Amino acid sequence: TRSALDFIDRHHDRNVARGTDDPFFLYFAPPAPHDPVTPPADMLGVPIRGATGLGPRADMVYQNDVSLGLLLDALDERGLTDDTLVLFLSDNGGVRPDPAELDAGHDKHGGLRGHKSEIWEGGARTPLVAMWGDGTPAGSVIPPGSTSSQLVAVHDLAATLAAVVGENLPTDQARESHDILPVLTGSQPPGVPVRAWYV
Repeated sequence: TRSALDFIDRHHDRNVARGTDDPFFLYFAPPAPHDPVTPPADMLGVPIRGATGLGPRADMVYQNDVSLGLLLDALDERGLTDDTLVLFLSDNGGVRPDPAELDAGHDKHGGLRGHKSEIWEGGARTPLVAMWGDGTPAGSVIPPGSTSSQLVAVHDLAATLAAVVGENLPTDQARESHDILPVLTGSQPPGVPVRAWYV
């Protein structure tokens, strides 16, 4: 998180010094809540260990929440939020729940059968959260509060990000990647899947 914040600072400071408005790309893949489950006592001054009361893994999920909040705050403070596409996703479903999570009635798989490393949907189907704009309907590329039940894949990010910057992918690369900007912006026709076999 500190490295990501430093990157945002360096980029912003360089733009200010040069009088430019150059874009940036930040890929941030935090290790939490991956094994080993070792939540820190705190992260950049925010208490983490024991914060949820649901066990160490839940504390590490909370650590991700804190981290994302710090990054979004950094974008806000530098005036970068309005023109920044933020994507938050996981590459797989959660592991088997901790007993404390079950006792609290928390279902990390949203009713889907299976866990990470299993073939069932609970092992692979995860939400994608996207934000692009100032949070108002008029000032946002992605309508605030909008939802979609479209099934997309992590490898769709290659074609999508190429579309964002107005580039074409080479024909021999990312062949199974689909531009999901129409899904994100709400212009994908209802009932028309990104892939015919994703239903």
